[in-house]
Order: sequence, then C-alpha cells, then structure tokens
Amino acid sequence: SCKFLKQQPVRELEDDQFLRLVVAEQAGVLTIVIQMKIEGATNDSYLDGIKSLFTYNLFNQRDELVKNWDAERTKVIDLAFTKFLLPQLEKELRVKLLNEAREFVVR
Repeated sequence: SCKFLKQQPVRELEDDQFLRLVVAEQAGVLTIVIQMKIEGATNDSYLDGIKSLFTYNLFNQRDELVKNWDAERTKVIDLAFTKFLLPQLEKELRVKLLNEAREFVVR
C-alpha cells in the first residue's frame, strides 16, 4: 500500500502500484503529477546538448545577427520541448506504466 509519494522516480513503481494510483486519481482522492524535472536537479545537459546542435560558434567572432538568431533558435527549442515533446512523453509514459501494472494484475 502507498500512503505518501513525492518525487518518486517512476522506475521505483512496483507491481500494480501505478494502477492503484490511477484508480485513486479517478476517485478524486489524489492527483498524479509526472514531472520531467525534479526540483533541485541542475543537470540540463541533454537539452543544452540539443541547443548546441542548433547554435553557431564561429570561434568567438560572432556578430549581432548570429547571436540574435541563436537566441531565437534557443527559444524555439525550449518551446518545442516544454509545449510539445515533454507533454507527449508524459502521456506515453502514463500509458506504458498503466499497461505494465495491468499486465501484473492479469498474471
């Protein structure tokens, strides 16, 4: 049984635990929030790595136009991740976790 969950990595969910959480959420007892970023974690290396693929570094001889375009590219990448990619990944993760929990119950 679960009494309290906060900032638990999904990899630590066991057996039918997620299914029980979803049932409780549907009953209005709790709300499941899947965070892609945990408070206190400062490792943005994945997103920074992607941003670096779309920005230019011309041996520190960057003119204002290049800097402005890099800023726009960075905004677009941030928008794509926060508004489109991460919400879709959350939906897919919920489906995967629910299916795994259901399979456990069926076995």
